[in-house]
Amino acid sequence: MSAFIRLAAFQIVVPPLRERREDIPILAYHFLIRRRAIVHALKVMDNNIPDAAQALGIGRSTLYRKLKQYNLLS
Repeated sequence: MSAFIRLAAFQIVVPPLRERREDIPILAYHFLIRRRAIVHALKVMDNNIPDAAQALGIGRSTLYRKLKQYNLLS
């Protein structure tokens, strides 16, 4: 709790994306790379989701959430 209190002392203001249009290509590239990494891990691991999650360094439930987010569940 004390760490939260210390962190709460700083206010971080991030303008909305509509005011930072120059960030859109960077964000799009980030999500494209993340999607490609997931597709590659699944291919290398013969579509074994637990193994792909481990290779990506994320939890299985996180990988399922990302698969749904990127419309990769069949």
